Amino acid sequence: MHYWPNPAHKRSTTEVGPPRWAPDKEPCPSDLTVEERNHLFEGSLPVDPNDARSRRFAIRRTAAGLLEIYDIKFGREVDGDPEFHGHPANRIDRKVLRTFLKRGTISEAEYRRLARELPGC
Repeated sequence: MHYWPNPAHKRSTTEVGPPRWAPDKEPCPSDLTVEERNHLFEGSLPVDPNDARSRRFAIRRTAAGLLEIYDIKFGREVDGDPEFHGHPANRIDRKVLRTFLKRGTISEAEYRRLARELPGC
C-alpha cells in the first residue's frame, strides 16, 4: 500500500509533476509537507479494515488547532500494491469518526461537531 499524489488537487509541483488543479476539486493545503502527508496516510483508518482497497480517512490538526479531514481513495494497483491518493474531505464515515474519538485523536466535543457538520458516507 502506498500513496501517490493526484495533481488535480495540487496548487504546486509535486513528485508527479506540475499541478492540474481544477475548480471542482478540493485543493490540498499549501502548508502540508510531503513528510506530514505520508504520516497522515500511514495513520489513516480504513472504512473496511478487511479490504486493502477500502476508502480511508485521516485527521490533521493544524498549527492553529483546527481540524482537517482527509479522504484517501484507492486509485489503482501497481505491481499488486494498492495505490492511493487523498484530498480534503467534506464528509467522513461515522465508524471511522468514532474510532478517531476512541483513539483520542479528537475530543468528544469535536466528535459531536463533526458528526453534526459533516455528512456520513
